[in-house]
Amino acid sequence: MSLADAITYILLLAGGLALVAIIRSYSKGLKGSPRDLWLIFGYKVIEYSVYAATNLAVVLWLTSDCGLGDVAAGSMISAWSILLSVMGMFAGAMVDTLGMRKTMVISVYFLIVARIFFSFVTDPVLAFILAFIPLGIGFAIVGPLISVAIKRYTTKEGAALGFGLFYVVMNLAFASGGVFFDWIREFYGARDAAGKIIDENAGTVLLGVRFSTYQMISVFGLGATCCSLLITRFVREGVEMTEDGEVVVRPKERTGSGLKAIREGSVETWRLICGTARERFFWIYM
Repeated sequence: MSLADAITYILLLAGGLALVAIIRSYSKGLKGSPRDLWLIFGYKVIEYSVYAATNLAVVLWLTSDCGLGDVAAGSMISAWSILLSVMGMFAGAMVDTLGMRKTMVISVYFLIVARIFFSFVTDPVLAFILAFIPLGIGFAIVGPLISVAIKRYTTKEGAALGFGLFYVVMNLAFASGGVFFDWIREFYGARDAAGKIIDENAGTVLLGVRFSTYQMISVFGLGATCCSLLITRFVREGVEMTEDGEVVVRPKERTGSGLKAIREGSVETWRLICGTARERFFWIYM
């Protein structure tokens, strides 16, 4: 082993130990928080990891599988990014009107629909309507929902630790998504006799269906988001943490169920957004 390799491994080990110590410190400070906080952090790790891998693959998928040129692919990504930003403005109000769990379920359902169509559709127009738009809506909810969860599930002192952990987890999730993206390209790439990859988008056949390497990222992402759907089953509605550190479950006013709840919640969300838009400080901030 060379000196450079030894130094690299030592630095990686030290960084890993420091990271474990940081996460342990944050976790100790938040140990009184309800289990719902940790469930939502788990949802965040899953969705940010998958998003990171998807974000790295999506331009390659548009050019290789959908046949778009670089300019057209870039334009589609730009429109998608704008959608993410706009939806992020609505997400906080959705949590206030629909509640934590229902908003989370809506997010997961949109993400599942998006990843199904990312896995099977290669027509650019259909891909934008059936994959990019649902993905933009579903993922835009994740960050604001977790921010609201940190405020509700911690005390004022604990909120600082919660947001610190928010950024640690976010960076870990993005890093793991990058590692997963590289692994997928290595695993499903076609190699020559010498073992060198000659086509990283060779893909594989599953249940008689041909998937490219970039589509396989969405297939695995679909499986991961199904785990997020399972997490939503255990998130409780109306849970809050008081400033005294007591976890309480407040009865929440019923908004109906199914489409009725979404319709009524959408009306209330729009009312809140319109009220915010009339505030002078909102436009100063913008």
